[in-house]
Amino acid sequence: AKELHQADYALLRLLQVGASAAEICGRVRTLFDWPRGEGLPAIAAALSVALAAAPLAGQRACVEALCAFCAAGPADTALARCFANDILLSGCYRLPSTPRQLAMIENAMALTDIQRRKLVALCRVRH
Repeated sequence: AKELHQADYALLRLLQVGASAAEICGRVRTLFDWPRGEGLPAIAAALSVALAAAPLAGQRACVEALCAFCAAGPADTALARCFANDILLSGCYRLPSTPRQLAMIENAMALTDIQRRKLVALCRVRH
């Protein structure tokens, strides 16, 4: 219940409906840019709630947004790492991904070695 209270409603809805990566990334970027990191807990809480209960489309949209941040270049490295950490700390046990997304995560220079390894493991979990 604490996560739901802290979650950014707009981001939560985008994840729940499986919105486009551009829409999700736009909202995450807005929250990330809030002064003094005030938007960071809202991102983490939204991911925690959404990844636990989102339909498959929402989980896929989250992975696509992560890939978009990883591909964005050096200016978004901090954002990609923050988003990856929030996914890893969300408690989700698997991340549905395409072979293209898996390859992108495996080779993402924006992520740390540990983040890549843990995200790839979540992507490889099958039902």
